[in-house]
Amino acid sequence: MNVPSRRDQRYEGEPGGNRRNLPGPEVQRLERDSFILLQHAYAVTGSCPGRPVNPARLGAELGFDEEETSRLVNYLSWIGYLKESTMGPHLFLANEGIEYLEAGAGRRRTVRVDDKHVPLPLFISR
Repeated sequence: MNVPSRRDQRYEGEPGGNRRNLPGPEVQRLERDSFILLQHAYAVTGSCPGRPVNPARLGAELGFDEEETSRLVNYLSWIGYLKESTMGPHLFLANEGIEYLEAGAGRRRTVRVDDKHVPLPLFISR
């Protein structure tokens, strides 16, 4: 008798089946693209939380369209890694975002937050 391993168990209600420990492809893409945008903001600002950066420019430089850039900025702002300016269309790195990048320097490739506290479906639905 074959007993399925834990690795083969699927998310409840997800066809095509992702393994239990891995997020679905939309969540993986959100996490990866958010990391790329955050890392680019970090590089452009020279890791200075007081230096403003234009989100449209960041997105365009990375090849994201306006809608995708807005979605990523909203996600990163919601989790506290970017701060939106009250005066104009600018962003600032939050200290939490800088710490996230620097603490995992060279190891991270995504922005992964405990999904029990972040309603990811709000950010991946189109």
